[in-house]
Amino acid sequence: MRPGEPAATAAPLALDPLLQLLAEADPGPWIVSAHPEPALALLRLTLGPAFAELPAASRRQWVDRWCQKAQELGYERFELVDEQQRPLGRKALVGSGMILLDPVPKV
Repeated sequence: MRPGEPAATAAPLALDPLLQLLAEADPGPWIVSAHPEPALALLRLTLGPAFAELPAASRRQWVDRWCQKAQELGYERFELVDEQQRPLGRKALVGSGMILLDPVPKV
């Protein structure tokens, strides 16, 4: 850069389109990443530690919303994991809805 030239502005970071669609229904920093596996009709979301701090009823509400969004996007299977890839929940194999596991307590 030469003196008198305007500083180059950094391009805004682009979100993964799938993550951006899910982020519209994520007011908190709960979804860390989205991992689609189209060949398996599977969408796996990695959730951050802030999600575990939500009350159980709020966690259930958000998970149901994300599950619905995944279905709208054509995913038959939907799973939630924490940042260490430990399971937090999955779509029920029989019936409808989600099976949620309690988050692993912090040590």
